[in-house]
Amino acid sequence: MIPTHVFGRTGHESSRTIFGAAALGQVSQTEADKTMELFLQYGLNHIDVAASYGDAELRLAPWLKQHRKDVFLATKTGERTQKAAYDQIRRSLERLQVDQVDLIQLHNLVACRSGKRRSAPGVRSRRASKRAMKAWSALLASPVTASRLPRDTGRV
Repeated sequence: MIPTHVFGRTGHESSRTIFGAAALGQVSQTEADKTMELFLQYGLNHIDVAASYGDAELRLAPWLKQHRKDVFLATKTGERTQKAAYDQIRRSLERLQVDQVDLIQLHNLVACRSGKRRSAPGVRSRRASKRAMKAWSALLASPVTASRLPRDTGRV
């Protein structure tokens, strides 16, 4: 079994290995179902998915009907306007066939060029990120904040 650790301030005891569902984006439903059986077998309980991961959301949907209460479900958007991001997240909820997710992440907030960190294209400010997250909080199972996770996030 994979050990768990509290995931930031969420209070969720997440498996130290988070399942990146991008792996399901280009596989059959049968392969996805087998993968999710292994997910359970090893005690994983944290799934990271995004609209940009091909058919991953569609592959997870049948499995989530039976196991949603057992996992921490995170999604993300790369959209940079409030409306486009909200619409993308709503579509993700539909494709996943769930009412809420546990975490919404803004994909690629920083970009690196020549070793220098800068805001990714379309990211205007931390204040804009906070406004967007407040608007999306109705889609979350728990309240959302724009603050960073504490230094000890349980990374191995």
